Order: sequence, then structure tokens, then C-alpha cells
Amino acid sequence: MSPGSGSELRLRDKDTAKAATNNNDVKPAPFKSPLDNKCHRERSAFITWNNTKSVSLKGFMNLLFCLTTLAAAGLLLENMNKYGFRVALANWIHAVDARQNVAGFYPALLLLLYMPVQIFVALGIEKAIALELVPERDGMKAHVVNMLWHFAYPIAGIWLAGDAISIVGGYCVCQFNAMVFLKMWSFVHACWWARDKRRHEAQQAQNGVGDGTTTMTASIGSPVAPDVKETVYPDNLTVGNLAYFTVAPTLCYEMDYPRKPSINWRRVAVRAAMLLVVGTLHAAMIQQWLIPSFTAVAGPIARNEWSVVAERLLKIAVPTNLVWLVFFYQLFHVNMILVSELTRFADRRSYDNWWDSEDMNVYWRRWNLPVHYWCVRHLYLPMRRAGYTKTVAKWATFVFSGVFHEYLVSPPIRMFRVYAFLAMVAQMPIGDFSEWVCRKFGVRWGNAVVWFTIVIGQPLSIIMYVRDYQLAYNGPGGLTALELSVVGVPS
Repeated sequence: MSPGSGSELRLRDKDTAKAATNNNDVKPAPFKSPLDNKCHRERSAFITWNNTKSVSLKGFMNLLFCLTTLAAAGLLLENMNKYGFRVALANWIHAVDARQNVAGFYPALLLLLYMPVQIFVALGIEKAIALELVPERDGMKAHVVNMLWHFAYPIAGIWLAGDAISIVGGYCVCQFNAMVFLKMWSFVHACWWARDKRRHEAQQAQNGVGDGTTTMTASIGSPVAPDVKETVYPDNLTVGNLAYFTVAPTLCYEMDYPRKPSINWRRVAVRAAMLLVVGTLHAAMIQQWLIPSFTAVAGPIARNEWSVVAERLLKIAVPTNLVWLVFFYQLFHVNMILVSELTRFADRRSYDNWWDSEDMNVYWRRWNLPVHYWCVRHLYLPMRRAGYTKTVAKWATFVFSGVFHEYLVSPPIRMFRVYAFLAMVAQMPIGDFSEWVCRKFGVRWGNAVVWFTIVIGQPLSIIMYVRDYQLAYNGPGGLTALELSVVGVPS
């Protein structure tokens, strides 16, 4: 067929006719006015109780962080303008032994050096019991006497030394002594469990059950790692075994612990540098911020100016809790990991996410795991096995904790008060209240109760001690005297 033939022309005519028909069928688009674009429809508010899960408040969290940072910076500048630069890190050299009147007399250091004596006395008593040199009942009585003396002698020593020991020095003595006391309790308790299990296994062997050999390990309920050689009682009663437990970052005695194969010296160097930096920051914040702030509250309390006291309480809540957070980071994240690395201690978990606790009871289970494990293992569960109810066991645990919190405060300031004790005992009703808030209004409000208790409770407790200390030793004023007694500058 040649180009331009009749058939091709007919096809073109059909296409043209079809296109024309389609153009005739298309209707013009309707006219749209801006009024046709509706702005409103039925919708609920963006933030309601029904859609809180789908709403992100991260921006407000950033805002609160900025406001807190600015408020803290403002308070720090106000402190600097009012009191000047008060940081003197060299004074902390005298923090353990302050203003000694006799050259070469260091009572706090002597009290610290005496602590290992009580530990090895406990080891000697245990060896005597294991070798059946003394009856078990008499040995346990000797343990009680040894531990009571260990608890009491720092109090007498600090009281008799007077100004030769600063508040910080006395606190260090009481803190280390309390730690060693809990370790000794755990050691004695674990050895008693081992003997009790050996007796039961011997009885079972006589009755034809088992072979009579004890496989008791110090984990007492938790298996030992496969690469760890198990130690059985009384093979654990050695100086090396007890010495390792004394320096290990735990309060619960076990005959064997999970251990790292070697020390990572690079990690040790990093943690040591962090400890130096964070420790310096902690000491500087106490000197520059806390001591002047708390001393300024003592006068209004003595004059019964309670509105001024309330205003200053809210003001010092920021520096108090910032120093507390630095202390937490220094102790649990830097110091504990450093000691774990040096001792090759494989369990590096010393805290959980306490900042997300939905109530105060959860907070106390997460904030300090070594103490929590000790209280559960050596106080709460033994009382439950003895037939006591959960409520009685919990009350006993908090009362015991309150005694030791007071032990860390009253002897160093040489004034016996009960504020720290009452604060710990009050955690039981506060915990029940926060649990009720969590059930009634949700986890977020329960966590708010936790933070409110921490933020207000800590400065309030410290104010009570500062007020009594100022009135007893320095009068309503006495900023310099209080600072010297805390830091320990020689006179």
C-alpha cells in the first residue's frame, strides 16, 4: 500500500472524529473558592487524658533541662557574688584528721587502720568453730560481742577525739566501719548456712539419701560460673579468701565470685582519671555551694522566720540534688567500676534505672544494689523464713537501714539526733502512698512522687542537722567555723 492511500486516510478521519467527540464530553471543572477549604472539623484537644500515649513531650523535657541549667547557673553566680570564691582543694588534705593538737596524732587514721583487726578476729572465731575447738553456740556469742564492739568503738573514738577529727573524717570512719560491719555479718551468716547445710546433708546420708558430702558454695542458691573452681566449707576460711571479700565491691559474702581473666589497665587509667575529675568537682561544689547555702538557713530557723526558711529550702534544693547526683556518679559508676576492675570482679551492676522508679519501694530496690542484695539476703528473707509477715519484715529492714543512716551522721557531728533514722522509717508510708498514686493515676505520677520526695527530702533533712550543729557549736552565724569543721582546716 502506498503512502497516503485511501485506507490510511480513513483511519485518520476516524481518530479525528473520536477525539472531537471526547472533547465535547469533557465538562469544565467547577469553580473553587477559598471558602471551600474548611479549616475546622470535629477533633479533640491535642493533649487529653485519652491520647497521652501518642503525644510526645520531648520538647518540654528539653525546655525543663534548659530552665534547670539556667536556674542552677543563676544560683551559682549568686553564690559567687555573695560569698566569693571559696574553693580551696588543698584543705581537703586535712579532711580525715583536722586541727590535731598533738603533732603526729591522727585519730581518724588510727580508727581506720584498726578495722581489719575485727575482720580477722571473725575469721579466727570461724576457724575455731570449724575445728570444733569451741561449741558453735559459744562461737556465735563471740561473733555477737565482736560485731557489737566493731559497731561501737568508732563512736567512742570520734567522741573522745573531739576537734581532732573533722565531720568529713568522722563520716569516712563511720562509712567504712558500717561497710565492714555488713561484710562481717554476711561472712558469719554464710558460714552458719554452710554448717547448717552440712548437718542436713550428713543427716540425709545417715537416712540413705545423698552421699553426705557438702557441695556448699558461697553463692547460696545461685550456681557458680563454669570457669570458677568451687570452694567448699571450711576450705574458704583462709586469709586470702576473706581479704578478697573485704576489698571486693560487694556486701554479700560468697566463697567464689565470677572473675574476669585479667585486669584491663587502660580501663583502670580511664576510671582513675574520671575519679580524680569527678571527685574534685564534688569537693568544689560542697565548699563553694553547699556549706554557704545551708549555713545561711540556720539563722532564719533560729529566729523562727519560717517563710524565709521555706524560700531558702526551695533555693538550696537545686545545688543539694546536683551534688547528690555527682556523688551517685562518683560512687556507683566510677569508683565501683574501678574497684571491680582492680579486683577482676565480674559483676559490674551496682544500680538499676532508679530514675524511672514508679514508686519509692521500687526506687529503694534499684538505687543501691549492693545494700539491697544484703538487706534481702540477710534480713528480709531470713525473717520471712522465720514466719514473719512481709509487712513486719519490710518494717524491720527500714528500721535497720535507718539505724545505719543515723550512724553515718550523728557520730561525725558528735550530736545524737534521729532525723536520718526517722527519714528512713518514713519511707514505708511514703512507699505505700507512692504505690497508691501509681495505681490510681499512672506510672508518671508515681515517678513524680519519687522525685518530689528526693528533691525536697534531702535538703530538709540536712537543714535540721545544720541548724542543730550551728546552735550547738557556732551560734546562729558561724559560716567559717562550720566550714572548718566540715573540711578540716588546721587551726
